[in-house]
Amino acid sequence: MAGDANFLKQGMLAPKMKNAWERAVVLDSKYIEPRESLILYYLQAPAIVGGSVDKAIEIANEIIKLSPAEGHRQLGNIYYREKRFVEAEKEYIAMAKANPTFVIALANYYVGQKQYDKAFNLFEESLKTYSGNMLATYQIGKTSALSGLRLSRGRNALESI
Repeated sequence: MAGDANFLKQGMLAPKMKNAWERAVVLDSKYIEPRESLILYYLQAPAIVGGSVDKAIEIANEIIKLSPAEGHRQLGNIYYREKRFVEAEKEYIAMAKANPTFVIALANYYVGQKQYDKAFNLFEESLKTYSGNMLATYQIGKTSALSGLRLSRGRNALESI
């Protein structure tokens, strides 16, 4: 509703949404999704209604205690948004170490940074670890098309899907 609302209506809805997410955290302290919504709120809202990168980072650090991989992913997303790429990479690496199934997200970070060799290596590692991983297979094809590198490998990957 807020996404389609005009600026004034958004200003009236924002505090209600923020309060609902804060209440959800109080009701279930282990529930991660409302914290993720609060991070988005803090990153998107103007400072006058409580927007704050520092508060978003604080919430992400809370998530690390509940789910290390997810918390590091959230921190990486915050730093990436703030163009703090060295810190973002550090968090994405910590995310993949905390849970190897998140390695695709680290690889996609490298694609976004045009570090294609690192991305290809991670996608290939994921395929070795989880044979038949269709997401990694697709990402190899997509990265090949985006980068213009390893074209025959990319074509083979997409044809195998």
